[in-house]
Amino acid sequence: MGIKRIRIRKFKSIEDITLDVQDLQILIGENSVGKSNILDAICYFYDNLCFRKMRMDIFNNNNPFSNRIDIEVVFDLSKILMKINRNIKIGKTKYENYYKKINGMSAGKNEFVIKMHQIKDGKIYWNTDYYDRKVISGLFPLYFVDTRKLNTTSWNELWNTIGDLIKIDDVKREIIHGNFRKEIEKEEYGLKNKYDWIESSLDNLDLKVKQFTSKEYAALMSQELFSGKEFLSFGKKLDVQSNGINTFNYLCLLIKVLDNISVVKLKEPVVIIDEPEISLHNQLIDILVKNITNTSENIAFLISTHSTRMVKDVLKLNESSRRI
Repeated sequence: MGIKRIRIRKFKSIEDITLDVQDLQILIGENSVGKSNILDAICYFYDNLCFRKMRMDIFNNNNPFSNRIDIEVVFDLSKILMKINRNIKIGKTKYENYYKKINGMSAGKNEFVIKMHQIKDGKIYWNTDYYDRKVISGLFPLYFVDTRKLNTTSWNELWNTIGDLIKIDDVKREIIHGNFRKEIEKEEYGLKNKYDWIESSLDNLDLKVKQFTSKEYAALMSQELFSGKEFLSFGKKLDVQSNGINTFNYLCLLIKVLDNISVVKLKEPVVIIDEPEISLHNQLIDILVKNITNTSENIAFLISTHSTRMVKDVLKLNESSRRI
């Protein structure tokens, strides 16, 4: 289930709260009760796992004695360890050192606890080192969608997620790149002299082109395969469709890509969606909830909503699955 438990103390209006996280967690409540602060705390925790992105607006300004925030997240490694053991049994030992690192982190407990605390006007402290946090960030990547701020007419960020799914190792990348270069250098295309001229110009000016990361290269390769990068809906540009249709399609495509990532990669994505029901007709809410529940075995969802329809759908589908 990815995240097993979350404890948040003194973050904005949150005094002290502990969440025992399920595969699909729904946050409901009136405005200004702290739902968004819970989501913000989790995002802030992830933002600082491997990078320094400190903020000062996380403290409760109404309490002058509140000068420290604490966030603790317990990650469930059980499914990850099962995948590792299965890979080892079938002879997939290419990432053996990585597997050993994860096994060592679990220490036989099938979980890993990361704690952070930040002092006002100070810095962030962790209970574990950067390399452990980087491993956890890779195993349980966070995807946050605030539908109120979602750019419904440009889905460029989705290509990063697709790139993560398609991403290949450096050896295979070199083979693909080498074959591509051989192809475009064929005389019938008349491109070799032009590229030679560009490379010569760069060399003369002591300039270089920064290499794509593996994820960026995979995204570009995917765009080349589909002969474009702009998404269309019913053959039309996204800006002529309604926000509701675009939001629905964006969320469904994101969920499908992440579900594939969870199957073929050693990853259990964590997806936070804030008010996914915005601009959606009831029928689209029903379909979206069905897509979410169908993939919640491999993806941990944390959803904040005001939609009674969405809550009823989740309860109904969960009840049906228990009967089966």
